[in-house]
Amino acid sequence: MARPSPSVGAEAPATRATTFRLTPANEQGLRLLNAETGQPLNKLVNEAVAGYIETRSAALEQELQQTLERLKAWRQRDPGFRKAIAAFVEGEATADDPAEGRVLDAGLRLDGPVSKRVRDATR
Repeated sequence: MARPSPSVGAEAPATRATTFRLTPANEQGLRLLNAETGQPLNKLVNEAVAGYIETRSAALEQELQQTLERLKAWRQRDPGFRKAIAAFVEGEATADDPAEGRVLDAGLRLDGPVSKRVRDATR
């Protein structure tokens, strides 16, 4: 759902009130830092979140770069999938295929125009 845009001439607020649930240990740590430094809880939380975002986004960027490099290396091993296609063709041409169809005489009419066209196409 899109946020409503501010009225014409009005400035958008620099920050937005948000509710998060903190574990008791995290809340206690924030309050201790607040008592010792005198910095508002809001500033401490924003600094912590900014640090986390910076650290985590850098790590994610590195992970994605490594994944991309592995993918490129894999693709270069067989560009155009030529080896994979050749292996498939070889297997189809030489291997016995138990699922390959066989003509059964089950009283079906096999001399009609459709049957003739199928036989001609598969020879």
